Amino acid sequence: MARSMGDTSFQKEVIDEAETLTKDLLLYLHTEQQILEQRGYSQQQGSDLRQGQVRLSSGLMVPISSIEHRILYDHHESAVLQTLIVLLDNAHSSKENKFVPFSYRTILDIGIKLIDALFAPDIPQQSKKYIKLFSWLTDYASIPGKQFNYFQKLFQEEHAKLSPEDRMFFEKILEHSRKREHESLFRTIKKARTRLGVLIQNKSQGCIRLRFLTGIRFDQQYSAWSHLLHGNSLLIKEVFYPSMNEREQFRTYNLVLAAGLNAATRVAIYLDDSNILSVVQGLTQRYDALWLKFVKLWKQKII
Repeated sequence: MARSMGDTSFQKEVIDEAETLTKDLLLYLHTEQQILEQRGYSQQQGSDLRQGQVRLSSGLMVPISSIEHRILYDHHESAVLQTLIVLLDNAHSSKENKFVPFSYRTILDIGIKLIDALFAPDIPQQSKKYIKLFSWLTDYASIPGKQFNYFQKLFQEEHAKLSPEDRMFFEKILEHSRKREHESLFRTIKKARTRLGVLIQNKSQGCIRLRFLTGIRFDQQYSAWSHLLHGNSLLIKEVFYPSMNEREQFRTYNLVLAAGLNAATRVAIYLDDSNILSVVQGLTQRYDALWLKFVKLWKQKII
């Protein structure tokens, strides 16, 4: 079907609007991430670091070697947001790359499910801390060498916060490592990762989704990108059809904006800053208007 000049002009208007909104959103996510960092103890004096010292938020100076296993754990929220920003930034800048759709499910996993589990106000703080602890114990345990030593130290300090059945995962990991039972070690770590996925899934399902993610809009996308990631032949072929170039770029814009706005909103509420939340709400209103234009293009079969 040939496109009219009006169709082409409207499509360009939508693309320009999506590009501007995406850049504004990514810039603001960076701002939120920096604020999160400042609330921890990642901002240090160079002179202190050169002497092997770190100043805690309490003002106490301690040797880096005594807390290095806790630095990422204590800054988990900031680290997760930073990871999401990297994913969104690269998906946006590489939106014409045919392999970007294979990152969609990962973006939704982090930008919606994990972000909700860590930041949503209707999830108890204790549950958020539990996921954070389980996550870092599992990650550290899966990497030999220095990181495995971090796992041992963190588990020794925090094991009492785990349920008896969850504590057993990590006790078995230590036992398999000590006995050099590599296959059993791998299988136990895999079981721990599966358990972590269940924890995140259960908590994210228990929170109220933001308005622009309700109904089928999120569930349908998540299902489709899961099938793509797991090797659905029809979906994979569709991604590589030349006629899908424009449609995939619009999908990338929509996905980056939805996941990014979810994170920006959750973090703004978490920071308890009305000025930040006001800016994010303005970005969301712009996305709502843009979504209607996406739908119009879709119905006209322009994308």
